[in-house]
Amino acid sequence: MTNATTPRGVTILGATGSIGTAALRVMARHRDRFRVSGLTAHSNAALLGEQVAEWRPDFTGLVNGGQG
Repeated sequence: MTNATTPRGVTILGATGSIGTAALRVMARHRDRFRVSGLTAHSNAALLGEQVAEWRPDFTGLVNGGQG
């Protein structure tokens, strides 16, 4: 069980899409409450790489690197 001061780990599926990037923007405003524990993307390896560099998740996944 986590206490109220421990950030909750969140995994964002589809992190490079519109909903995923919006979720990360919300989380950026509440870094004291959330941490990114995982990120996945379908094919946007470049943006996923930027997100990994910023958020340092424990896990990442890329389905189709660089192929539309």
